[in-house]
Amino acid sequence: MKNNKKKLKGFKAKKIGNSMRISNVSQGANFFLQSAEEIFDTKFSNRGINNSKDFLKNLVELNVLLTQINQIASQTNDETLFLKTICELIKMHSDIKLVFIGTVNSKEEIEFVGVSGITQILDDISISVRSDIPDGQGMVGKTFRHRKPHYLSFVRDQLSTPWKEKAKEYDLSSGATFPIFRNKDIWGVISFYHSKEDFFENELLKEILEKISNDIGFGLDHIDLFNKEKESTQLREALLNNAGVGIVMLRYPERVILDANRTFAIMMGFMDEKEMLGLKIREFYPDDETYNKVKKFAEDIIFQGKSAVLRNVHFIRSDKTSIYVDLSGVLTKVLDSTRYVIWTVIDATERDKLSEELKYQESFDPLTGLPNRVMLERELNEAFLRAKRSGWLMAIAIINLDCFRMINEKFSYAVGNEVLKIVAKRLQESLRKTDFISRLSPVGDEFAIIFENCQDKNKLFVIFKKIEKSILEPIILNDNAVINIIGLSMGVCIYPYVKVDNQSEMVRYALQALYDSKKHKQDRANFWTIYGEAMSKKENHFQMLLRQGRVMVYYQPIFDNQTSSIAGVEALARLLDDDGSILTPDKFLSKFTNEDLLELTRQVLTIALTDIEELEEIGYPLSLSVNIEPGFVSENFVQIVKNIIQKSNVEPSKIFFEILERTEFTQIEKAIEYLMKLKDIGVQLALDDVGSAYSSLLRIKNLSIDKIKLDQGFIRGLEKNPQDLHFVESIFGLARAKGIYFVVEGVETPDIFDALTSMGVPLLQGYAIARPMPIEMLKDFLITGYFRFSSLKSLLGIYSRQLVQHGILERSIYFGSHIEDILCFTDFKSSQLYIDMKNIGVPDDSLIFKHYEEYYHAINDMNTNPSEDKWSNIREIENNLERSIIKEYRKKKREIKEKF
Repeated sequence: MKNNKKKLKGFKAKKIGNSMRISNVSQGANFFLQSAEEIFDTKFSNRGINNSKDFLKNLVELNVLLTQINQIASQTNDETLFLKTICELIKMHSDIKLVFIGTVNSKEEIEFVGVSGITQILDDISISVRSDIPDGQGMVGKTFRHRKPHYLSFVRDQLSTPWKEKAKEYDLSSGATFPIFRNKDIWGVISFYHSKEDFFENELLKEILEKISNDIGFGLDHIDLFNKEKESTQLREALLNNAGVGIVMLRYPERVILDANRTFAIMMGFMDEKEMLGLKIREFYPDDETYNKVKKFAEDIIFQGKSAVLRNVHFIRSDKTSIYVDLSGVLTKVLDSTRYVIWTVIDATERDKLSEELKYQESFDPLTGLPNRVMLERELNEAFLRAKRSGWLMAIAIINLDCFRMINEKFSYAVGNEVLKIVAKRLQESLRKTDFISRLSPVGDEFAIIFENCQDKNKLFVIFKKIEKSILEPIILNDNAVINIIGLSMGVCIYPYVKVDNQSEMVRYALQALYDSKKHKQDRANFWTIYGEAMSKKENHFQMLLRQGRVMVYYQPIFDNQTSSIAGVEALARLLDDDGSILTPDKFLSKFTNEDLLELTRQVLTIALTDIEELEEIGYPLSLSVNIEPGFVSENFVQIVKNIIQKSNVEPSKIFFEILERTEFTQIEKAIEYLMKLKDIGVQLALDDVGSAYSSLLRIKNLSIDKIKLDQGFIRGLEKNPQDLHFVESIFGLARAKGIYFVVEGVETPDIFDALTSMGVPLLQGYAIARPMPIEMLKDFLITGYFRFSSLKSLLGIYSRQLVQHGILERSIYFGSHIEDILCFTDFKSSQLYIDMKNIGVPDDSLIFKHYEEYYHAINDMNTNPSEDKWSNIREIENNLERSIIKEYRKKKREIKEKF
């Protein structure tokens, strides 16, 4: 293994064999990457695709690499150099840390035949494919045994000690291994390792890596075929030195057979050489052209004494079948005007068949029989020149079957191949005679079509729809199994609508349009995307309602605990459906694009500011909260907000834009500049659903937040888990320390309302106060009055008050304050908490009062004689008090439930 790695050091991927050079397919990679980044910046969604530019760059570079590997695989004849070059190219074109290609030796261990990257990690590492030993339980061994890809997380998965140590030392987080097939049987594996844990989770990347492994297998098959042809040629040439070659004597100028050996007779389809004597050689030639060609060759031997071999001469045997031979002759006797020449004849038919097969493979796809990429580039170049001369439209379209990999995985690769052959046939039947179709790669499901002599795009669209209808018809296999192709995607580049200098640029642009089409499978109007043109989007029912102005605004009041009044409202979007029903956001938000969400926010803000202005006029000045998605926050959005506010009399400071805390942090980072511009207008920012994700504190620090709203998931469950009030108090303390507004939503029961008002939470929102309502109902609600807080009404409120009071007492004793000023009682029965507990019916013999009395005395003792040792006792007593309150509270809840 170490020797193998030493051979790889210093290797440069410059050429394969003696004559084949890798063309510089990557010249356009930078342009392709820039174009891809523009798509990314426009909004590269995270539907199945990693949203980082580094990842996108890897994707583009690996696509360029795929083209290089495909070219090398069709030309190489040196196996060792081929495999090493693949590894070097992968490292050059990506930030993959380690890649190796390995095959299995006689000990059933992986032997590395190509390595690139941090190769030192493989020192002292043994990888087996046996299932009965630990060294064979890894990703590589499983891939070889199961003959399908396997993926590995160094963070989550159980690893052997050597791999775990190596991964940590060299910063490896994930891996992927793909099988390599040679002559339809498993031959080895290719493994990739990366520093990011989720790097190999993207479906598009998996497809590319799988195609790389398939291309390697194609290259190995090509090498085997080349070696087979070479061996055949050497065998035929060896026949010149033994009696196994055909030997025949001809008399010139008549060209009559005078003698022949048995080998030549059999070669020409005769049982006995005597049957050939006296025959003229002309009857064995297929045409005059071949006959005269050999005649000229014979004259050079007779009259000029030349010695040479005439290869690939076409003969017709006695049974009318063809044979190809190599001829070499020597003048043996001259008698007057008669010449005698002995010919050595070597049967080269098998060799020529291999040559023809190689030539065929250079131009045609072996599976579908369609022209391959080599022929495509040749034909595209000629079509491009014709289009430049004629001025007519010429287009290149690249088609990809959606989710084709699922067919391979669910059924088998053999079934997948049958599907590809049927698709190829259907494509041919759907096209005009002037159209050219090819299979883009010998291992993929992409097809390329050249359309010429088009007068306008509409004619193309008719053909496109015909293609779609044909391909999506169910496929019935020989065993009556039915395969349904889920869909297809197509990218199109049309000349001269797109200005290009050569046909290669057209292929790149068509591929780019294909990727864009696949990215928008859910919302595109057509299966094709034309490069340089806006994609036609499919409008769903909810989008149509939005465009028709069917937006309604409901308002949920926000209760001010300090003034016992309504301080503001949150504007919540609704859609009015055709049947008059009101649709809530959970029905339509997921169906909206970022552009739709921007339009929804515009309409909601416009309606809400009009309503808020009207409420101010009747004596109810309220703040307004509106939800926004950072994904659509842009300079355009800032200008829209500014224009709407300028047309309103509402003070900007009364407007809060609420950002969902669960939003991807990268989206918020991009939007920070524009969020700050919103603040410059005078509006305020709120962070919604705080606590639902990991990044709350960081966002509060970075975003200059004015208000935080606690995620209602922590509030709705307070009756079942009163201990969560500790978390609420902590977030409340954070808001106080930062000097920002604190709102708790999800206040849906009187008990929860009681607990939070007892804690002193300043702003509350939820069904216990009011449900979302339209503007007219809101006016009635404000005028007729609403639920007002007077005193503690539940044990949950008692629990909350005790929790807060204990925190105050604990801090006061720490800082040396007089707790008498805080407790305000000389006997525990004089305390407000005791009075409140009596008022809600806590019996005198309850454990709550027992623990509360113990707690009171322990606190007073601590105040009189402070000691750090006493805190553990106080905390234990306080915990007992909390537990007894919770126990009694749950008991009462059960009794109520059983009663009703």
